[in-house]
Amino acid sequence: DSDHYIGIELKRKAAERLVAPVNVGRTRVFDNGISGEMDGAEIRIGSRRFLERELEALGPIVQKSIPNDEEHSIVFMGFGGRLCAIFVFGDKIRKGSSVMIHQLKESGFGIFLVSGDEDKTTRQIAEKIGIEDAYGGKLPQDKVFFIEGLQRAGRGVVMVGDGINDAPALAQADLAMAVYSGGHLGKETADVTLMRGDPGQVTE
Repeated sequence: DSDHYIGIELKRKAAERLVAPVNVGRTRVFDNGISGEMDGAEIRIGSRRFLERELEALGPIVQKSIPNDEEHSIVFMGFGGRLCAIFVFGDKIRKGSSVMIHQLKESGFGIFLVSGDEDKTTRQIAEKIGIEDAYGGKLPQDKVFFIEGLQRAGRGVVMVGDGINDAPALAQADLAMAVYSGGHLGKETADVTLMRGDPGQVTE
């Protein structure tokens, strides 16, 4: 029943391929994954760390064949203790992002990219749009700690996030700007909601 934009896209693709939905019970949400039960077996979807047990069961030779593309985020799925799927997600950098970052720097802002994606992926994206300070592999609470650190140093913090994993950090920031998305989970904690996917709205 998720209305997250990735969830919607997965359901659309499944419908195209005539993959019928199944009933999953006892779902639990974690910082880096989600689990549930189907036909008495556990389903787990999440990060490499969340499915560490399933990945270790493959052995080192098979593990080496798993994609490790720095430009994409890899999400794993296990069923009954065995790895059964790998999802590869990529984000397109929005047109105008580099210009927006340049404008903010010119105005004297310090810019940081803090993401739940793997560290290498995060740093590569940051480099492309002109951000020097990038930190990947961060859970929602890690983002809050990062903002608190800046605030303790006497800085006012503007947080721009899509609200999916950013709601706690948006709540902590001095000014919270949520970018509208399908689920739009950040609207309750945002001071400002950007309704278009145009990075130029931030500087406006």
